Amino acid sequence: NEILAAAKESQKDFNTKNHFVLVSGHSGSGKTRLVEEVKNHLLRDDWVVLTSSFEKLQSNHPLTPIFSSVEKFFATLVQKSKLRKGAKSRNEGHRIRDIINSVQTKIPSADLIALSYLVPSLGLLLSELPASHGESLVTSAENVNFHANRLRFLLRMLICSISSSEHPVMIFFDDAQWADNDFINDFVLDSTHLGCSTIGIGLERHILYVACYRVDSGNSDDSISIEAMFNQINHVAMTKIQVEDLTERHVDEIISESLSLPHRLTKPLSSVVHTKTAGNPLFTKSFLDSMIDDGKIRYSVEEKRWTWDIVVIGDVSIGDDVAKLFVRKLQRLPSEVQEALKVLSCFGQAIPKYAILNQNTANGLDLAITYGLLENDD
Repeated sequence: NEILAAAKESQKDFNTKNHFVLVSGHSGSGKTRLVEEVKNHLLRDDWVVLTSSFEKLQSNHPLTPIFSSVEKFFATLVQKSKLRKGAKSRNEGHRIRDIINSVQTKIPSADLIALSYLVPSLGLLLSELPASHGESLVTSAENVNFHANRLRFLLRMLICSISSSEHPVMIFFDDAQWADNDFINDFVLDSTHLGCSTIGIGLERHILYVACYRVDSGNSDDSISIEAMFNQINHVAMTKIQVEDLTERHVDEIISESLSLPHRLTKPLSSVVHTKTAGNPLFTKSFLDSMIDDGKIRYSVEEKRWTWDIVVIGDVSIGDDVAKLFVRKLQRLPSEVQEALKVLSCFGQAIPKYAILNQNTANGLDLAITYGLLENDD
């Protein structure tokens, strides 16, 4: 609700203030899942969502993650522009046309040439349009000479050009604990302080920044450092959300609602589950899924409700984490799904569909989506 409230403010006409939401919590506490739910909600409302993820040993230019997310966004538009059929797709086509028209209207041709070099899919979209300068964007881009300040300027210009009250932009930074001061200075501070007015695109700002970062009890110094970096951001509407572990009452509410049973029946089970998972949302879900998969929590046709043996569940051994539960779950998957996940692991967090040439791998990934192990961004 807090993120959606910030999003609503960002979407208002004559909005001149940037909105930044910080979501922190322990590993597996559900930070990213929380933002993903909000992201899906905003996408249904015609928002543009740019997702950047940081890695611990990242050695690229500080702006690489956000440029990659912009390229992914325009690559998706390229694919959709080639597959427009039916009424729903025609509406999507109008949306694509609105975004591209906004880019062409608000950004000078010389800067579009530079941007098409940095964001190749943007050049592909522009070359498909009847505009006279479309072809030159692709052919003359290699002659462009870039400087760090110009990179920031071009990136901010492009994001501002696609944001509007009709199509606001949410920029999501995941695993922001691995972001460094260079990124904070090069993009976040620069964008939130200067906004769109300094590049001649207008005073209104329809951009929502959301950052998720992990806070581990064993790394308090790192946590303080992360907080200090983001506290540099002034002159914005800042919302901070701390995702906490589940209490025993929260676990009982989840189990009671999921099994459609009164609390008086689920409370003993909830107490055992909470003790074993320490209230970690991810561990709790994985443990419950495992108990159901193993038949330790099962539906009784005779009693017409879910049943379990509290002693049996209490005797289930569990370590400091639920790695064993994930391994056992993966081992129960069909072999084609396991092989497909091995292939996917070589590419990192995501892979575009057009890059999957092996049909068996494609089928395995489709099954993994069905099992809820992966998400299809399309």
